[in-house]
Amino acid sequence: MVGMKTLLNVSISRSIGKNLGMLFVREFGADSRTTMLKWQNERERKLKLSKEDRRKEYTRPYVPLEDIPTWKEQSKSLPDISESPSFEKLKKKCLYDIKIKEDLDFTDKVSTFVGDITKLEIDAIVNAANSSLMGGGGVDGAIHKAAGPLLKKENLNHDGCPTGEARLSGGYNIPAKYIISTVGPQCENPRELANCYKNSLQMAVDNNIKTIAFPCISTGIYGYPNEDAALVALKTVRNFLEEHGQALDRIIFCLFLEVDVGFYTSFLPVIFPKILPKEQQKKKKEIIEEVNDETES
Repeated sequence: MVGMKTLLNVSISRSIGKNLGMLFVREFGADSRTTMLKWQNERERKLKLSKEDRRKEYTRPYVPLEDIPTWKEQSKSLPDISESPSFEKLKKKCLYDIKIKEDLDFTDKVSTFVGDITKLEIDAIVNAANSSLMGGGGVDGAIHKAAGPLLKKENLNHDGCPTGEARLSGGYNIPAKYIISTVGPQCENPRELANCYKNSLQMAVDNNIKTIAFPCISTGIYGYPNEDAALVALKTVRNFLEEHGQALDRIIFCLFLEVDVGFYTSFLPVIFPKILPKEQQKKKKEIIEEVNDETES
């Protein structure tokens, strides 16, 4: 009798275990597969839409690329200080560790934009993410909120992201087609910060992304000094354009704080100078020589 009872209990236990296992597979395994199909299908569906059809699905205001002037246009409203001694001194401060090819004019390739990066209707926006890619505060939280829950679902498949690297996801509910997530350094580390920009740009080139916008990576709660971060961003982008200029149409520096606007406005004419006519180049050379003489004396 005891043996029969034991066999019955084992049989019942096995039956319950089997049913629970099947239930787990149904509830979790199937749900996981469905979720994966859902973000993949939605990402592909969105990418196949024309601009007009994508706009029909927008639920909030957007900013088209044609509404963002290039730096060539933006700089026309600023005073020209390129022939002043103070400008040459600024160059020494900004370009002590980089030699730019001044015969290459990229002023029509870059822009600044003051506002909400999630509203930009371009190919890709860059997210200053944390290593989990699961969302956080600041611009990271704003992008996740605007893109919707499928961004987090897709990011689960990336298995995180190390500092300085980049990961590509769909844009979902934002006007941008893609979101490139990168993880900035949590301390002042120019090499790792430069890698954020370089790897994001390379990700763009590899995926035929022509227009891309960057926030000010690591300057929020990660505490990177704004001035130094601006210089790293601008110089890294400049170097990349000198090598891959034909692969990208526009790189937008999306700014939010007034302090960042000030730094970018000061540094852009130095790192992205306009090509001057020959007469102006001659005058500029004389000014440089004058500054050098003053420095030596």
